[in-house]
Amino acid sequence: MSTGAGSLRMLAFGELGTGTWGAALSLAGEAPFAGVGTASGAAAVPARLEGTRSGDDWRLTGEGVDLTATALAAPVAARRAGQETDGFDQLCRVSGRFDPAGAGHELSTLGCRSLRGDGVDVSRYGSLRAVTAWFEPGLGLALAALRPRRAKGQEADLVSAAVLDPDGAGAVEDPRLSTAYTAEGWPVRAGLELWVAGEDEQLQVRRAAGEATGGRVESAHDGLAVRAGLFRWHLGGQVGAGVYLLAGRG
Repeated sequence: MSTGAGSLRMLAFGELGTGTWGAALSLAGEAPFAGVGTASGAAAVPARLEGTRSGDDWRLTGEGVDLTATALAAPVAARRAGQETDGFDQLCRVSGRFDPAGAGHELSTLGCRSLRGDGVDVSRYGSLRAVTAWFEPGLGLALAALRPRRAKGQEADLVSAAVLDPDGAGAVEDPRLSTAYTAEGWPVRAGLELWVAGEDEQLQVRRAAGEATGGRVESAHDGLAVRAGLFRWHLGGQVGAGVYLLAGRG
């Protein structure tokens, strides 16, 4: 699967054992966001996210950052209310080097990269919630919710989601996300409920619960505020890492 330049691109990666993680967001017409962290802290960094096609490597490069995201599986078309959207989500392996606080780190970890194509006009939306989770050796979940400007609640959100499963990714018919926040607006707990059509057309549910690990980073530039945090996710008996990202225009 390939697509055009894309109006929204995201990359998230990390592992719980070392607390090493990061996230990047590129919105058409906006300055890019990137944040990387370790167990000792996280920081926003000037960086550029390059890549749009599912068959190519993507790169995150900038001040003290040189990372490559390589596809691990076929892309899964992002879906909203049973209909494919202009975009995809894809499990990847992120490898390379970054240098937070002057301490060089080499990493090779699971992650997720996402694109919403030019058919999604991000200028119509005032905020974004993006949740990704991955579990070794190769299972992932992804959800993105765009809220129109001046919308009062989540009923108007454009929600798309994907189950990234090497044994057969199903079409998400009914994606649901619930979130608990701190008084300062940071996500601390979240729940994903993704209803997937099975081979017999019966809907099956994937439920995951996550909690913030404490690693987080924020940045604001030209009216766009972005927050990202490392999450620990639970899916059945599996435990995996993930990132919860928030973006909003002032």
